[in-house]
Amino acid sequence: MAFIDDVLDECISLVDRYANARILPKKRGGAWDLLSYLEDLDLAFPPGIYAPCNLKKGRYVCIDGLLIAGENVCLRDYAYIRGPVILGDRVQLSAEVKGSIILSDSFAVHRSIYIGDSIIGRRCNIGAGSQFANLRFDEEQVKVCVEGVYCDSGRQKLGAIVEHDCKFGVNSSIKPGAYVARGTRWVGSKPLYECSSEKIIS
Repeated sequence: MAFIDDVLDECISLVDRYANARILPKKRGGAWDLLSYLEDLDLAFPPGIYAPCNLKKGRYVCIDGLLIAGENVCLRDYAYIRGPVILGDRVQLSAEVKGSIILSDSFAVHRSIYIGDSIIGRRCNIGAGSQFANLRFDEEQVKVCVEGVYCDSGRQKLGAIVEHDCKFGVNSSIKPGAYVARGTRWVGSKPLYECSSEKIIS
C-alpha cells in the first residue's frame, strides 16, 4: 500500500537524519503496525528531543518522552507532546499529541485538539476542537475496516489513520480505528466528501 510506504520512508529518513540510527520495522502489516514501529523506537532511544536546531518552541511547550522531528517544525504555545511522537518537516502544532506520527506540512495549531495513537499523512489540516479518540468504551481491541473487511488491529489503543491531503473542520470527532481516505473533507463525526477514488473506511 503506497500510503504505508510513504509513512515508513519518511519515518526511517527522520530517524536516520536526527537520531543517527537505521532502524527498520520488525513486521509489515496494516497501517496500524507503524505504531508498533514507533514503540520500538521508544525502546531504542532514551527520552529526549531528536531534531535539527531550527525546531521552534513557543511558550509553555511540554515534551514528555521521545520526540523525533524534522526540519522547521514549529511547536506553538502550549503544545503538549507525549512521546513517542514523530513529526515530519514543517509540521506546526499547538495540540496535545500522544504516541502518533504526523507527516510533513500538516497543521494542528489549536490547543483544543487531541491526537492519540494516530497516523496523520502529509498536508493535512485539523480544525479547532477536533478529537481523535483512541480507546473503545468496552476497552476491547480496536478493529479497522479494510476494503469492507474488519481486521483486528491487536491494539487496545488506536486512533485514526489519515491519508494525505485531508482537512477536518472545527469540532470534528473521529472514532477509534477510523481510516480516512486521501483528500477527504471531514465535518463533525463523518466525512463531508472525499476526493480520493478510494472509499472512506471507518
